[in-house]
Amino acid sequence: MPTITLGAPLATLCQQLEEARQRGAAALSAARHWQLAAERAEAAAADAQRAAAADRVAADALRREAASLSAALEEREGERDGALRELTQLRAAEGEARGAMAARVAELEASQAALQAELQESGRAITRGADTSQEAQRVREVEAKRLEAARRRLGLSDREARHFLQELDGARHAAEALRRERDQLAADHAALRRQQLEALSALRCELAGLQAERFLRGPAAAGGGGASAGGGGGGGGGSGGGGGEGQQAARPLAQPRPTKAAGGGGPPAARPDWQGPLMTRGGGGGGSTKKKAGGARDGGGGAPPPPLGLHALEAVQLAQRADAISGAQKLRRAAAGPAADAAAGTSVPLVRVSLAVVGAAGAADCRQDDDAGRAGGGSDQAAAVRE
Repeated sequence: MPTITLGAPLATLCQQLEEARQRGAAALSAARHWQLAAERAEAAAADAQRAAAADRVAADALRREAASLSAALEEREGERDGALRELTQLRAAEGEARGAMAARVAELEASQAALQAELQESGRAITRGADTSQEAQRVREVEAKRLEAARRRLGLSDREARHFLQELDGARHAAEALRRERDQLAADHAALRRQQLEALSALRCELAGLQAERFLRGPAAAGGGGASAGGGGGGGGGSGGGGGEGQQAARPLAQPRPTKAAGGGGPPAARPDWQGPLMTRGGGGGGSTKKKAGGARDGGGGAPPPPLGLHALEAVQLAQRADAISGAQKLRRAAAGPAADAAAGTSVPLVRVSLAVVGAAGAADCRQDDDAGRAGGGSDQAAAVRE
């Protein structure tokens, strides 16, 4: 066994022992510290567990409350939807009520206007009734005066005078009706006269156009006859005879119609087919039926009676047509040669002059017919007025 020597090492050992004691105290204090920390941690953990449990309880409570709130919210939303539907129904009902009220107001206004108009009409009727009563009073006074005057003038009794005045009034009304009927008949007569004159003028224009076409075909026939006679070579006399016949056929209007004054006392010759009853005016010689001027033209023996129904515009149109035909005839004569010029002669200027004379005479006759129609209508109306 070792021996322990006491000396200097004892102080060191004591110091080391003291240090060991201090370290042990420090370790104990640290252990106590950590033990306290562990206890505090356990307490904190317990607190945390308790808080977590409380939070779980609170969460469960909040969940239950949220569910109840959701149910309440859905219920409130249902109530809101119901309130909105009710509000819409109320607004629709209000609109219908307003429309009905507006219609009722309009109906009442119309009724009010009708009542006002009826009231005004009643006022006017009352005024007219007063005026009518005054007028009736005046009529009775005038009737009494007339009755008294008729009774005194004719020496009649009251009954006879009243009957006479009634017959006089009836005769006046009948005369008024007859005057109206006369005016209507006069207007109808004037309208029929105008229609007759228009139809007559149209017929005359048509007949004048046919006569002008027949007259315009005359120079072409004359030219053909002269050319055929000259080309035959039958001698100068034969060709001259052919030309004479061509000129006779070319100028049907240049032959005077035999009359009593020019051709003796024999019967008048038959008219050609182009002279209708509406194409001439008056007879031959001095025996004119409507116009002395027509008789003078017929009896002179220089030209036949002019056709009727041509107006100035139609005469101009016929003259233009004659110019066109004359141009075509000139072209044909230029193509045929000098023989056709010699045979045709001066037919185209004659056509133009004849058409101008026909148009002027027709226009004058139409104006005279219109004047005669108006004079006839006026005389008829004057005769009706006299009747």
